[in-house]
Amino acid sequence: RPQLACEAVAPPAAGVLLRTAVLSRLVTVTAPPGYGKTVILSRLHHTLTQRGQRCLWITLDDRDVSVSSLFYLVQAGMALEDPEGRDAAKPQNIGGDPRPTFERLLRLVERLPGPTTLFIDNVSFCIDPQLEPLLDRLVFEGAPQLRLVLSGAGRLPIDTMRARLGLGAVE
Repeated sequence: RPQLACEAVAPPAAGVLLRTAVLSRLVTVTAPPGYGKTVILSRLHHTLTQRGQRCLWITLDDRDVSVSSLFYLVQAGMALEDPEGRDAAKPQNIGGDPRPTFERLLRLVERLPGPTTLFIDNVSFCIDPQLEPLLDRLVFEGAPQLRLVLSGAGRLPIDTMRARLGLGAVE
């Protein structure tokens, strides 16, 4: 996660998340650039790790336009958290049709040793049409120990209404 030079002031909306004992399966933060999305995610990440919870942080940028990049970054994040390789295989770039690797990613996440929150900052950079089905699979069919915290500058490619009604997702 980004290391801030000083403690940034979190927006009031972040206070509710920071006080929550158990995080919803899905949390989304959307706002235009510069509104503090990364600050909110960073504060939440810090709070959860202080509570002893396992967190993985992925940041996308303008080079990460495909699901392949996202797969690689998630695998790399898992490898950093587990340098002995118990949870994840060596990160690999994939090409072509990413749908077969959806199953691989779901299997990797299922093997996590306990509750894990996956932060994906700037998910809006990924413009791959396969992102929406991937996020749907992770949220609605993924391992029960996985929580997702997503941020983006525009509409996130996930059925947030279904997630709010079915899972208590927080926007």
